[in-house]
Amino acid sequence: MGIIDVLIVEDDPMVVEVNQGFVNAVPGFKVVGVARTGKEAVRLAARLKPALTLLDVYLPDMSGLAALQEIRRLGLPTDVMLVTAAQDAETIKNAFRYGAVDYIIKPFKFNRLRSALENFAFLYNRLNKKAQLEQDDIDRLARRRAVAATEETAEGMPKGLNEVTLKQVLLLLIKEEASLSAEEVAAALGLARVTARRYLEYLYQLGKVTVELQYGSVGYREVNVLSDSFVELQNRVIQRGLCTACGTCAGICIAGAIGWGYKDNEPLPELIGSCTGCGLCTIICPGEEVNIPLLEQFVFGRVREEKIPDLGVYRYARAGCAVDRDIRKHGASGGLVTALLIYALEKGLVDCALVAGYRPDQPWRTEAKLAVTRQQLLAAAQSKYACVPVSALLNRAYKEGYRRLAVVGLPCQIHGLRKMQYHGQPAYLSRAVVLTVGLFCASQFYFEGTYHLLVEHLKVEKLEDITSLNYRDGDWPGHLTVELKDGRKLLLDRHQYMYHHLMPAYKRDRCEMCVDWSAELADLSVGDYWRPRVREKRDLVGVSSCLVRTPAGEELLEGAEKSGYVETISLKADSLAAGIGYELKKHAAAFRLRQRRHFGWPVPNYYLEINSKPFPRELHLAPERGQQL
Repeated sequence: MGIIDVLIVEDDPMVVEVNQGFVNAVPGFKVVGVARTGKEAVRLAARLKPALTLLDVYLPDMSGLAALQEIRRLGLPTDVMLVTAAQDAETIKNAFRYGAVDYIIKPFKFNRLRSALENFAFLYNRLNKKAQLEQDDIDRLARRRAVAATEETAEGMPKGLNEVTLKQVLLLLIKEEASLSAEEVAAALGLARVTARRYLEYLYQLGKVTVELQYGSVGYREVNVLSDSFVELQNRVIQRGLCTACGTCAGICIAGAIGWGYKDNEPLPELIGSCTGCGLCTIICPGEEVNIPLLEQFVFGRVREEKIPDLGVYRYARAGCAVDRDIRKHGASGGLVTALLIYALEKGLVDCALVAGYRPDQPWRTEAKLAVTRQQLLAAAQSKYACVPVSALLNRAYKEGYRRLAVVGLPCQIHGLRKMQYHGQPAYLSRAVVLTVGLFCASQFYFEGTYHLLVEHLKVEKLEDITSLNYRDGDWPGHLTVELKDGRKLLLDRHQYMYHHLMPAYKRDRCEMCVDWSAELADLSVGDYWRPRVREKRDLVGVSSCLVRTPAGEELLEGAEKSGYVETISLKADSLAAGIGYELKKHAAAFRLRQRRHFGWPVPNYYLEINSKPFPRELHLAPERGQQL
């Protein structure tokens, strides 16, 4: 049979996008319209004549049940499936009384909706195949519905347990910060202790909770509510040491169920809400796998040429900096990225940028920021040498009304964004990210490295005494500066703290397995240009190197230059391999991946073999302070 047209009736735009993606993912179905009110639902049902309507109960102008009644009164040829958070018995009873073919309670798993659609397709196609049905045909259809209902409700649940109470137990555990014993669950929900224990043991068998043994009178306690997709993410990525802390899983979670906790002062994803089991966090996570050739074909329409040095797919290379002296002063290496973002904001190319900044309550710690003004961009300028899960703000940016997002990210963050766009889910975020500016990245570093610098090198007694911290402050190439409450300003030379401390001792382990140095999937990739210094009058200024990769990146750079925001010069791309970052990623990390695979250690899969053979080339490092004068 042909495609089954579907009308979605839902007033929440984010839920619309998710439901639309789910429906379109089921073969044989296509969303042909979206209504956000009851009146619009009736009007579109009459005009589009969809075979199926997915209807919410809670609509801004009338109840979904009232809309269903009006559809029936008008005799419109559409079947209706309720997809709603309403779960009171009266609403459910009336829905079926008015002719609903199914009732799905939010939040739901994709498998539940897919099963409902597939069953509907079976019945719809059979009923439309014959002009007249015999009793045997009707009996077969009835048996199909009975079997489907059994499959959907049983799901292997032990006798004596029911789904409603199971959800109540899960919600209780999710809401509590501390772990709960069977006795505490029983008291909170009014259950017998043995009944509460049966539910907890069943949840443990499903992998939705873990058990913490405590010796003594308390016994064991149930902790760490995990669920479906997040369990898979935990098992495949987080617990195997493959998480890049990019933030993508939290940023794309439509349920807002993933947040960030800290282990040894390092960010890790954690479940903070109820997982719907959609699977997106694991699918889009760049920690375990990034199919670079596939994504290159998706982004650029071609894959890279085999050449040395390997910088991925690009159009041309430039070196440049901001024209505005204030922006140049604030930037780590000429302020090129900051100037480009200011241009994009002021010209309306984007309405928000996701960037890295510092926490106002703990100014020595980094955090992701939404920047929508020139001043906010200037405040977020310069490199940060501690993890910032920038992509975690994707959903927040969308909820705050921003629809044209720029993301400034490290290679792993760009990987996550491109995987999101490749899969087209969530669709609203895939469309909202219109610009990716990738940063060259030799490695990110554990905050523990910064902590040791502060205490051992700068003699900071308490972190709480710090009022500001910058990793690239002052004249290029910028140095670690710390301001204290007593008015003192401390400085540590970048060459010393980077090449003699952070880089040899505190590189993040996952970074040592990454083979992307120059943000190879970004629209525009930018990094320090470490060739001999540039002087302007008597001030030392930095210059950024830039690889233009896509039409969007080209439009940004050329537009900013024509408008007087930046100035650039032509650059030979091969000269970029002179930086230490190329050696760390394209040679050392590529070799390390082979070694780890040989011993069976967990490693990411990039679907790409990197040529790590040495070749003669220039080598440049950031100069020490004495070399600048």
